[in-house]
Amino acid sequence: MGRHLYSVILILCLPLLIGHVVRKYRREKSDPMVRHRLGLELPMVRSDTLWIHACSLGECKVGLALARMLMTQDPSLKILITATTPSGLNVLSDSEFESHVFPWDFPWIWSQWLRRLTPKALIVIETELWPNLVAACHESGVPVILANGRLSDRSVRGYLRFGGLTRP
Repeated sequence: MGRHLYSVILILCLPLLIGHVVRKYRREKSDPMVRHRLGLELPMVRSDTLWIHACSLGECKVGLALARMLMTQDPSLKILITATTPSGLNVLSDSEFESHVFPWDFPWIWSQWLRRLTPKALIVIETELWPNLVAACHESGVPVILANGRLSDRSVRGYLRFGGLTRP
């Protein structure tokens, strides 16, 4: 019930989200990438990809270091790294890995993404957890791994209090 309510609220807020992103990015003179954020532009990589999600610049640097270390273990590995912020996307665009804008957490977006990517796993840097994404991965049998994340006792209590939202 909680995740469905979350999705409904997200849908109702969609016009506000789009307006906010367009205004913010115009001020910063960068592309708001609304099509990407709505899931209308899918990553080019396909099947058997390891997906790393990092939110902003600091997380992207951690994600890149992790991806490079994983490539030393298996050079044939296909890796996609997603980010939310322009600074994160800029650092990724200069890397050797496929990168893409992380879309908003709408359930229909993730079903398309997971069908296209068929990822081996999703590695989330820090605690960038999105309820619909985690649920879609669970339903598709895609393991979700939290890397470099910390959950304090207080955070755990908060997640447990909103179990309907945080449980896949």
